[in-house]
Amino acid sequence: MFFREKDREGNWIDYRDALEGSLRIVPENEIRSIVAKDYSAMVKEKLFNSDVPTFDELMNRLSDIQKRANSV
Repeated sequence: MFFREKDREGNWIDYRDALEGSLRIVPENEIRSIVAKDYSAMVKEKLFNSDVPTFDELMNRLSDIQKRANSV
């Protein structure tokens, strides 16, 4: 199931990108920094119920998922 969403520029997201090899789930540039700070704050506040990966480990996992999704 997909929900209609806009990207940061206000354009509607086209989920067909996931089928065409151009899906992007790993944040880049300034967005990555913002997400890293938010993730750090969540870890610090103990918002997770279990051990959590470092931000870099999480980004590596997402990168692997992104590569696999785009290679189908």
